[in-house]
Amino acid sequence: MKIRNLAICSALALGLSAGMVNNASADVHAVAVNEITNLQVVFTTPTQPDSAVFRVDRNADLGSIPGTDGGSVPFNSGTAPFDVTQAFQGSGAAPAENTFSGVGDLGFNYARADSSILQSQLNPGQPPAPSGAGSTQTSSVAESYLSANDNGFGDAGNSSVTTVDFTLTTPQQISFAFDSDPYLLARVDSDSAFASDASAEISLVFVITNAAGATIFEWTPDGQIGAITGGTESLDPFALNATVTRDQDNTGVAITDNTVGSFAAITNVLTADTYTLELRLRTTVNTQLTRAEIPEPEMLGLLGLSMLGIGFARFLRRRKAA
Repeated sequence: MKIRNLAICSALALGLSAGMVNNASADVHAVAVNEITNLQVVFTTPTQPDSAVFRVDRNADLGSIPGTDGGSVPFNSGTAPFDVTQAFQGSGAAPAENTFSGVGDLGFNYARADSSILQSQLNPGQPPAPSGAGSTQTSSVAESYLSANDNGFGDAGNSSVTTVDFTLTTPQQISFAFDSDPYLLARVDSDSAFASDASAEISLVFVITNAAGATIFEWTPDGQIGAITGGTESLDPFALNATVTRDQDNTGVAITDNTVGSFAAITNVLTADTYTLELRLRTTVNTQLTRAEIPEPEMLGLLGLSMLGIGFARFLRRRKAA
């Protein structure tokens, strides 16, 4: 009976100790920013586009909290700036609108996405009206931060597309030139557990299709001269289609922080036809945090006591059997 009671006490202590754990401090953070300035689209022969539409989509989702989905916001007319309300999800106050940089730890979990066309080379419409500005400037940010308060995930993203329809009556070329200042960060603390990860991604693509829907020109700047179809690159200093990641097996911080770089390309000669030009800009972040559970000091003591009790019970059983 004494041996049985001792074993029961030991098992009880082990059961109590198994429930006494502490959640280790861990943070997961991701930021994706891209700022495009001095963007100029130039036709060999001055050409009036038939129409232009700007469209911005953004979303922010955080754990089980219903996400903020701004949907698709079209700008069919008007003048710059073309701004959208920040998509934000979190238990505290959102950063100021048009904060196009990482804000980091706000003391609570959050996800956010914001975008703005601050200046435009042309105004949207049918046909587009002159904007009075010689270039386009657009900024986009997506960010998510998770702390050890709970398991969860955070996703945020922006997607903006400028669509310009135009007709060429004579063969000519179109040149593109702009500056870019991207920033990517992915961070997973070393004490995060299984399935914790962070990723940040940026993307920029220029596409021209003809009246039949065939792709005539596509430019995806990747940091190497030659990432182009139907044209020629002259400047491509670093990748504007890039991703950084970290996870529980590869913790720490991954950062891509280039200084402002200049990009340039020109199409091959385009024959007389009707065309559609699309400029696609995207910033996306994804985060997931699983807490690492570590023993409390009291749990370690109870665990040791339980193991000692189990060992002593086995000793007495063997002694009685002898």
